[in-house]
Amino acid sequence: TREEAEAGVEKYRERYTDIGIWENKVYPGIMELLADLQQDGRRLGMATAKPEVFALRIAKRFGFNPYLEDITGCSLDGKTDKKALVVAAALEKWQLTTPEAKNTVALIGDRREDVLAAHANGIACIGAGFGFGSYEELSEAGADYYVSDVPALARFLLSKA
Repeated sequence: TREEAEAGVEKYRERYTDIGIWENKVYPGIMELLADLQQDGRRLGMATAKPEVFALRIAKRFGFNPYLEDITGCSLDGKTDKKALVVAAALEKWQLTTPEAKNTVALIGDRREDVLAAHANGIACIGAGFGFGSYEELSEAGADYYVSDVPALARFLLSKA
């Protein structure tokens, strides 16, 4: 029932707020890649399906903040609970709304929902094979590019002008 679903979400968030939030790990090489991209003059942001309040805490705890201009996530009230809406909000904040501007943006994601959210907003998606999804999932969803690991992502991104 709706009440049971809401109770389940409440219990999940209760645990996640103080315990689950810190059960994340940064992929080896990501921090160096962020530093290299920033040094190269790239603008970096995060658009996540996680509630924004949690994404902000995670970014601070794991040291992403110095590299990210913005973090956009879902709202706890469910008004922005779809990845496509989060991506749209991030693009709006960055004033990247024209087709020309969107051609300069790519979303890096590891699941089908990331590919669909990117395409729903008219931007490219780089499928990250080192995440939770598989090559099959990302390619079937229509990822524009695919990288198997962080070094491949670094080579791909740093080769683009």
